[in-house]
Amino acid sequence: MKIPIEELSFILEKNPIIHTANADELIQSPRQVEAHYTKHAMTHMSLGNIKDYEDRLFRYLIQNKRAFVGFVTGDYGLGKTSLLIYLWFLCEEKNVMAVPPFCWRTLDDFFLAVDSWIIFRLQQHNVKAVEQYRSISDMFTKKSLEKEINELVLYGMQEEDAKEHILKKRKDGTLRLERRMIDLVQFCEQVTPFLKTIGYRGLMIFTDELQESIQNLSPEKVFSYLFELADNMQDREGQFGFMVGMPTTTKVQLSDVRSDVLDRLANHRMVIDLTRVYTSQFAVELWQGFAEYFDFLPLKEQIIHP
Repeated sequence: MKIPIEELSFILEKNPIIHTANADELIQSPRQVEAHYTKHAMTHMSLGNIKDYEDRLFRYLIQNKRAFVGFVTGDYGLGKTSLLIYLWFLCEEKNVMAVPPFCWRTLDDFFLAVDSWIIFRLQQHNVKAVEQYRSISDMFTKKSLEKEINELVLYGMQEEDAKEHILKKRKDGTLRLERRMIDLVQFCEQVTPFLKTIGYRGLMIFTDELQESIQNLSPEKVFSYLFELADNMQDREGQFGFMVGMPTTTKVQLSDVRSDVLDRLANHRMVIDLTRVYTSQFAVELWQGFAEYFDFLPLKEQIIHP
């Protein structure tokens, strides 16, 4: 279907740098995140061999039923976030439960963002499934809460007082639970079969701007999380996956400090390096793509000459 050329004005006028939602935005204002990302997904233009990676993602997820971790890297302005948003949008179209790109500060943020988005989607399309889903996700939160309570008891607080204190802090939003990456993987492993029983084809989680996680925590901790994720997902069956976005500078830092993490990620065969995908002809190919999409091929060189 051809799109009216008047719609091109949105692309010409939009900010080339896309704001990546943080975990709090997914938790508190998912509708705004959905609207913001959908607008950008509709104008994304895949170039180079990106289609091969799109096909691979769905082959792993739906046909091979293989859990995986991939990542997208590239220089600022090259379209890393745009590609992640587009992959999220494609997942939605294929009836995969997909959590859109977000940045996170702690693993508790990570878990809460994923949990909140799944509830948001179920409330839209299958409200009867929310309670059953919560029974699964609450098991993982309960385990972390019990650990916090037990630590206070060890320091001399009465168990009931400790429980009341922890639950109040959690309700107020002032408590960040200690999570492990293996807990997140096991959460996905249990949630995905349930999602399939209500019609979804799998679960995909997209994160972005890994450098922000590093700034809030530390390179050592974040890189250890990445290693644990890639290692625990290796050879694991399941129709769920993760895609992580990071700028080239973070990939270089990772290569210098923990090259073993990149080796583990490479084993999943889902590494998209946009600095290699896009050539010096990127701008020309992009303009050609827009000319075809908006049906103005005869005019494209009159508007902008290559």
